[in-house]
Amino acid sequence: MSGKEKQTSRKLRFILDALLSLILLLAVFVALSSRMANREVTRFRRAEKAALVGPSEILDRIDVREEWPSVNYDRLLIGDDGEEILFYLISENGNGFLWRREKTDGILLTPLYNVNWVFGTPRRRDGVLPLFLFSDEPEAVRAEVQIRLSDTFRLELSQVRGKAAAGEETVRERYFLFSVPLPVSRSSAQAQLMQELAATNQITFSSGEFPAVIRLYDGEDQLLETREYTIRSRHAG
Repeated sequence: MSGKEKQTSRKLRFILDALLSLILLLAVFVALSSRMANREVTRFRRAEKAALVGPSEILDRIDVREEWPSVNYDRLLIGDDGEEILFYLISENGNGFLWRREKTDGILLTPLYNVNWVFGTPRRRDGVLPLFLFSDEPEAVRAEVQIRLSDTFRLELSQVRGKAAAGEETVRERYFLFSVPLPVSRSSAQAQLMQELAATNQITFSSGEFPAVIRLYDGEDQLLETREYTIRSRHAG
């Protein structure tokens, strides 16, 4: 074997060794992630039993994103119990807290749990408020949502289930996830209204109520349902 052939052989071995190492590292990462996810599901099931609910159908497991407002947990496990949506909030140390929201005739429209971005520290100035829409209508593919925050401030949202929104890395097949842009100025009237909207999904009592209109469409973009809905705190009924 010539010197040039030996050099080529060494390069090939180096590339193959590097690829093998990368594959092994990836396999270890997947195994560790799967083990962690299984532990979280086990803890979620225990929390369900303690609350005398479930077992629910697990819809998703989400990492809290940088563009979302500040919250005191790192991951979110979502379950559907038929009458309720169960949010299991998981901190970095693995501790969890179960938060339940009841559907109204098969629909729940609610912001992210326990948001505090006006008085807390926002993650990014171009942040968004996540707004979740759960519907028992299996044929619903697209959703339009109109929310009246005041006489002069309304949100007009649209989302296709099964397609990622701009900036999203994953596809939400089982529910609609809207990303509502947050006002840049945290002291503005619009920012205060957004904070009041976010407060409707907190453990503390919130008297804020925001009327909404939800329209659901099928895969051929035919209107399935128009629903008048009110976003309000769990404690407000």
